[in-house]
Amino acid sequence: MNGQLASKKSVGRAFVRSHGVLAFLCLTLVVGLPANLFATIPAAAKSDPRYGLGYLVVTYYPGVNTNGTGDCRAGIQEALNDAFTNNQVFQNAVSVNGG
Repeated sequence: MNGQLASKKSVGRAFVRSHGVLAFLCLTLVVGLPANLFATIPAAAKSDPRYGLGYLVVTYYPGVNTNGTGDCRAGIQEALNDAFTNNQVFQNAVSVNGG
């Protein structure tokens, strides 16, 4: 058992040396999260005409108040995460298709 643990540690160290600490942390975070933790863009946000122009309207997310009251950080963060994830999916599709 200790041999397997040592082997996993050396693989992790090799990855960090060749790809950097930030890449290792990102990989660990993404691999460690279950798929159901990745939020999806609300249907109302997708049906907004600005979505077709490349904008994600955060006011469609739960917890985002349009009147300036309350703490909207969680909803805004969720929108940012969705935008980042969907941009990565788009970028991967473009690179696979040779665009």
